[in-house]
Amino acid sequence: MPTKRVFSKLNLAAVPLLLVAVGCGDSSPTTSSGGGGSTSASTSSKVASSVAVGSTTSTGTGGVPPVDATDKCPGNVLTLGLDKTVTLEGTTVGAMDDYKEFCADIDATTSAPDVVYQVVLPNTCTFAVNFDDQGFNGAVAIRTVCDTRNTGADTCVNLAPDGETIKKELAAGTYFIVVDGGAKDAAGAFALTLSCTTPVCGDGVVNSAEEQCDPGPANPNDSCGDPGQANGCKILSAPFADTCADITTPIPVTTATPVFVPTAPPLESSLSGNDDYESPTCSNPGAGAPDQVYEFIPATSGTLTVTTGQNYNGQAFCSPPNQQPECFTHVLWFKSGDCENGAEISCVFSDLVQNNNVATLAIQVVAGTPYFLFVEGNSSDAQTVGENGPYLLKATLQ
Repeated sequence: MPTKRVFSKLNLAAVPLLLVAVGCGDSSPTTSSGGGGSTSASTSSKVASSVAVGSTTSTGTGGVPPVDATDKCPGNVLTLGLDKTVTLEGTTVGAMDDYKEFCADIDATTSAPDVVYQVVLPNTCTFAVNFDDQGFNGAVAIRTVCDTRNTGADTCVNLAPDGETIKKELAAGTYFIVVDGGAKDAAGAFALTLSCTTPVCGDGVVNSAEEQCDPGPANPNDSCGDPGQANGCKILSAPFADTCADITTPIPVTTATPVFVPTAPPLESSLSGNDDYESPTCSNPGAGAPDQVYEFIPATSGTLTVTTGQNYNGQAFCSPPNQQPECFTHVLWFKSGDCENGAEISCVFSDLVQNNNVATLAIQVVAGTPYFLFVEGNSSDAQTVGENGPYLLKATLQ
């Protein structure tokens, strides 16, 4: 799991593996060891096999019959109706490495065995995956095509060392759950709890039909209307500049006192912007995350520091496994001089595991020179807490 990193314009591109929703895994022939020897696996085979990877101890609520995991696509079929839950227990020990996950089992240096479930949802619902990798570093992915990466539609989670959660709205259809290792040769037993519930304001997922945001439990300090209110799950904040051309008033910064943006709740929300810009080094390539831009003008030369992920009292909004809406992965990056065409100076992304989702970016500034700060989430998946949401900026000059 990467720690928080700050990049200059000379660094190589880097993408956090905390929560990625931009395509999870290409299929390719791979080699892994298991079952007493080295075996070669090709994902061209569509024959499901549950040998050594299934379990008979799985349980379901509401009469949901559990299924065993399979080593290869398409997986045994599990039909999960509305407001139903099932817990599946299995192991990746003895399975082969058939699939590559974007957030975990990327290449030969991280190769790990994996297993598959096929899930049929008869209804559109808030779909939740709670993955308990019991004693090993695991990862879990939702795919729309079993053995082919579907960029922008698939979801992958890899939180070291264990405990992964995915929650998002899924349309009625067929999906594939891939349980993989989060590190080389990582394998072991797991419990996978799947639920499909009726979408409601307050479930922490933006329902596509009528919601603009969803705070989960009511939080008076965020930018989203509380569940049960007339403006429930609607964005409350007046949006800041979406593009460089939208900037009307630069933000002055002095050494006298910190500047908060916004100065008081409701907070700004990354959901109120469009995807106009992308950091060359810190943004998730092709993720399409919405962004906002701010212009800061320092009164004196010195160090300009911007922090997000904290409240007005300097306390972190979240710590693992907190899932409140402020707990999305923030990406911050600076330009100077020319907002549209200037070069990136520096960037940073927040890390929930290592830094409680607090991101701090400091640059050297010259008095009177405009500096442009871009703020975005990790991906465009607005449905899932952890991808986009409300935020507060604190700017100081020293």
